[in-house]
Amino acid sequence: KKQIEWVSSQNLIYDLITGGGFPKERLTEICAWEGLGKTSLLMKSHAAVQKEGKNSIFVDFEGTFNAQYAESIYGLKVDQDTFILLQPENAEQGIELLDDMLNQAEENKVPVEMVSIDSIAACKPQSLIDLAVDENGRIAIHAKTIALLVDKLRIRAKRQGFAVVLINQFRGNPASSNSYSGPNNALWAGGVNETAYCPGGNAPRYYASIRMKMEYGGQVKPSAKNLN
Repeated sequence: KKQIEWVSSQNLIYDLITGGGFPKERLTEICAWEGLGKTSLLMKSHAAVQKEGKNSIFVDFEGTFNAQYAESIYGLKVDQDTFILLQPENAEQGIELLDDMLNQAEENKVPVEMVSIDSIAACKPQSLIDLAVDENGRIAIHAKTIALLVDKLRIRAKRQGFAVVLINQFRGNPASSNSYSGPNNALWAGGVNETAYCPGGNAPRYYASIRMKMEYGGQVKPSAKNLN
């Protein structure tokens, strides 16, 4: 029986909960409200991969990746060949660029350790970006795009042996009477009676081996006892 190989998240609690971090040849989905450290968790993991001299790819659909912050806090160097940062304008461009990078790696027999997508919520096709706000079909277009992305990644991950991490963000459920209930009350199975949902359709949760929900647990405030 083949043993699962892991890419460490560099977070002790996360690695203990999952059994090792992010499993290779498989997909992991991390979902949370905004500002809870999803991207920071990935920056730390990519930095560790880079320090080991291994290769990784980060697809920044949100366009918010801060290279200066990544280097100063985690030591992640964007200007090195071991870390590829893609910042596409839409889903089509992102999928094409990622395909090209993975094709080159496969042809040149360059192993890839990890591929991260930030985020599913921001990975939108140009047709959806151009759609009028009141037009129908927005959710279906997004879900079909994510299904294509996930299909490509799960096949590639199995063939090339890398870990895939999909960041996603909770959205308030308009079908619920309480569409925004805050970080600690978000549910994410997809039902109409739930207060929040993860965008992108069903494909991520069908194919993800690990689905991690991050929540706000409170602030750690300094005290005289802690300082001593």
